[in-house]
Amino acid sequence: MSKGTFWKLGSMVVLGAVAAIPSVTVTPVKDAIAGDKVDIVGNYTIAGEGDDGSKYKGTGSIKLIGGDMYHAKWVLGGNTFTGACFRDDDDLSCGWAVKEKDANVVAYLVKPEGLDGVWFEDNGQTKLGNEFLTPKGKMNLKTAAGKYDISTGINPDKSKYSGSVVVKQLTEIGDSAYQFDWVIGGSPVKGIGVRNIDAGEDDVLSVGFADSGTSYGALQYDIHTNGKKLDGHWVQTIDGKITDGKETMTKQ
Repeated sequence: MSKGTFWKLGSMVVLGAVAAIPSVTVTPVKDAIAGDKVDIVGNYTIAGEGDDGSKYKGTGSIKLIGGDMYHAKWVLGGNTFTGACFRDDDDLSCGWAVKEKDANVVAYLVKPEGLDGVWFEDNGQTKLGNEFLTPKGKMNLKTAAGKYDISTGINPDKSKYSGSVVVKQLTEIGDSAYQFDWVIGGSPVKGIGVRNIDAGEDDVLSVGFADSGTSYGALQYDIHTNGKKLDGHWVQTIDGKITDGKETMTKQ
C-alpha cells in the first residue's frame, strides 16, 4: 500500500478519488455481478455545495477499468481532478487527486469484528488489494473510531504487509467524516474518509489518499435512478484544512 492525496474544486474544495488497502477474511466489500448492476460509465454534469454554503458546477466522466474498478475525472472551476473508484453494488467509493494517476481509494465494510476493506490505486493497476483492520479492544460500531492492527494486508501482487491504523471520527466536521493514520513498514500514510450516505444499505466507509502532496479527499456516491444520478458526500483536506460537502452527478 502506498501514500495518497486529494484536492479541491476551483474556489472551493470538493470531490473524491480512490486509494488502497486490504481485508481479514479477504472478502471484497460485496460480490459484484456485472449483469445485476446498472451502467454508470459515461459523461456527467455536476452540481454541489460545500459546508460553507458555496455552490459549484462542472462536468465529469467515469470509465470502467475492469471488474469493480473505475477511473473518474472531474472538471470544476477550470481545474481538473482525477480519481480511482471502487464500486460495491450501489455504493461508489472514490479517492481523488490533482495529479494524474496519483489517487487511491479504500472501501471498508464496518463489521462487528472490524473494518473489512478492499483498495485500489489508480496507477495502472487492474487488480485489487485487501485489508482487514482488527480493533485493539472492543469494536465501536457506532463511531468506528479507535486503534486497529492490520491483521490482513494483501497487495494487488499478492505480497503481504502489516501495520497499525488510528481511525478518528471528525465530529467537528460531521459524524460521517473520518481521518485515517496508517503506519505500514514504519512509514506513515494519511487518509480522509466519509461513511455510508445511504441509510439502510451496507455500512461503508470510503477512504481516499494520494501518493504525493498535502491536499486530497474522498467521496462516496449513492447510485440510483437506473444509474442516471449519483448523489455524493465528500470530505477533503487542503493543506491541513478539512471541509466536507455534497454533490450530485447527473448523466448527460
